[in-house]
Amino acid sequence: MPALGSRRARTIDARISGVMAIVGSGMALTMAGSPFVHVFASSCVVMGAALLLFARHVPAWLLSAAIVPGAVGIANYAVNGAHAATAASGSILFVQLVLQIGLLRSRRETWVQLGVLLAVHAGVLALAGAAPAVVGQSLGTVGLTLALVALAVTWLRARVDGLLEELRRQATVDPLTGVLNRNGLAQVGQGWRAEHGAAGRDVALVLVDVDHFKRVNDTAGHQVGDEVLRRLGALLLREVPAGAVVARLGGEEFLVVVPGVDLAGGAAVAEALRRAVAAVGGRDGLPRFTVSAGVAAGRVVDDVDELYRRADEALYRAKRNGRDRVETASGPAAAPGPALLAPSS
Repeated sequence: MPALGSRRARTIDARISGVMAIVGSGMALTMAGSPFVHVFASSCVVMGAALLLFARHVPAWLLSAAIVPGAVGIANYAVNGAHAATAASGSILFVQLVLQIGLLRSRRETWVQLGVLLAVHAGVLALAGAAPAVVGQSLGTVGLTLALVALAVTWLRARVDGLLEELRRQATVDPLTGVLNRNGLAQVGQGWRAEHGAAGRDVALVLVDVDHFKRVNDTAGHQVGDEVLRRLGALLLREVPAGAVVARLGGEEFLVVVPGVDLAGGAAVAEALRRAVAAVGGRDGLPRFTVSAGVAAGRVVDDVDELYRRADEALYRAKRNGRDRVETASGPAAAPGPALLAPSS
């Protein structure tokens, strides 16, 4: 099911609206009793054809307006038809309109459009000479039916949207730490490529790895190790600059992607994160833990393999040089002061 407000939803909506405008106006043409009705219905057929031809480019306001001519034709067909089957088919088409609106438009617009449909229905009844009591009775019956359909459809749409959002979240978010997983990171990259194209985007990659994490698992247990990762994920999300992306690549390794900064800017972010971790390690019953970080920066156009390789090399250099430190792809960027060292982790 397409997302509300998406281009795909508007395209489907436009095509259905085009068909309904043609069908409703065609019904009106079969019973056109005056030149005005004939011209109006013919114009609406042309409008419906245009909606079908240019479905990908129809604005939302035009979709809302396109409901009216279709509703006029359907109501006229149902009210003025000579047989009971005509009225029944008109009512079914009204239900179809409500289904379309409820599935493809917002809840607010669904109820606004429902009011428009009922107003059109009442107007056609009045123009046909129906008594006020008949108009009121018909509005009550048709209105109740369409309102129940609208309630059911909007409730179903909300439930489906909620389930789809949860599935998307599970597919892109690491359940333990709350940061993105590899799939989520790939989707972010696809969005950046679509936005920036061949020009690419300047980014800094910060690879963060928990120091001596195996020791934490072996001495304190895997539950404590999981809590360390959970605490680190929350800290990274809280401390990274606005616009940065945090992902868990696996195990105790995290990636922070900082757009729009150079190597020095990425190193500054990494050092701030390292200091924040050193400051919270050992609180709330957790063992003290520190992180090492490797930083690389450059312009990403198609992929980040080379940039990632350089950041990974910098991270291993930080491990070799004593851990609890930041290294960049071009050499050391920052080292911790003695007070921030954590000898027990």
